[in-house]
Parts: sequence; C-alpha cells; structure tokens
Amino acid sequence: MCCKKYFYDKFIEIINQWKEDEIAAISILVYSNETYVYKGIKNFFEISIGYIQKDDKYDSDDVKGLKVILNAEEDDETAEIILEFLVSNGVKNIGSEDFEKSYDENMNYIGKGPNGYYEVLNMISEVARDLQLHGIVNKKFGKIPIIIHDLEYSWYSEEATILANPNNEAKEFIEYFREKFEVM
Repeated sequence: MCCKKYFYDKFIEIINQWKEDEIAAISILVYSNETYVYKGIKNFFEISIGYIQKDDKYDSDDVKGLKVILNAEEDDETAEIILEFLVSNGVKNIGSEDFEKSYDENMNYIGKGPNGYYEVLNMISEVARDLQLHGIVNKKFGKIPIIIHDLEYSWYSEEATILANPNNEAKEFIEYFREKFEVM
C-alpha cells in the first residue's frame, strides 16, 4: 500500500471518531528518538495524531484524543510501510545522523534529524495538506490548522506546518510559534 494513502486513510478514520465541538487545531507529532529501535534501526519514528481545543494553548500538554499510529516498539504494518517508503525513496542508513553536519559554527542545529526523518515528516505534511485541500478538516471542524511538529518545534516543524496548511490555516499558530521559540 502507498504510504501517503495509508496515512491519509488512517488520519480520516481517527478524525471521524472525534465528536468534540471545540476543536481548534489538529496536532500531528512526528518524532524520532535514539531509544526507539525497530528491527535494529535506532531513531525510529513515533507518529501520533490528536487535537487541541479552543481554550487550550498550542503546547503538547494540551493535546487530547491522542492516537499513536506508529510506535517503534511494535512490529506492525505501519512500521513496515514506513520502511518501504524510505527504501523506495533511496534513504540509506535510516536512523543515523552526522552530528558534524548538523550544527553550524555557533552550535545552532541546522540538520534535518536522523536519516529518514525529514522524508517522513514531509510525507506526513503532504498527507495533512491533502486533508486540507480535499476539505476533510473544513467539513468537520471549519477552517482550523493542522500542526505538524516534533517535541522541540524545530525549524522544519514550521516548514512542515506551512506545507500542511495551503490556505494559510496555520497563520495564527506560525505567529505564536515564532514568538514563543524566537524563530526568524
């Protein structure tokens, strides 16, 4: 099965289960951690989806209805689909990271995460973008953003969120993100 189609269908299935009226944003966490190991690959992924209600902030503590779709500790079809996606996109040494190339001369992080992370993040952003473009989110909740993030709200989280919201649905969040994390 195509990776994007798999996640598109999975996200719709979960979104359709949500009954809350006050949903202000959808939160998709794409995270890798060296303690996550799948078939010997360190830095494997966790992908979760949840929502933020209108009175909550954009912080991860406020995410509700959280569903973990991929957890590196499980031997399931989702992990296999991710591996097939990465291999078919020519990603080598999945999970490894070259730390010397990941930081600039001032020790600011400029990397794209472990090998494969950036590709998975962008694929998830494209799926979220399709949900926005096909009106799935708007029909159920109105014009709300889909926030794509890791735990640290990196520069590529901002990039992914912008990609996921083609009609500027995430404008308010991006402003909040830039102010809170002093991103330029």
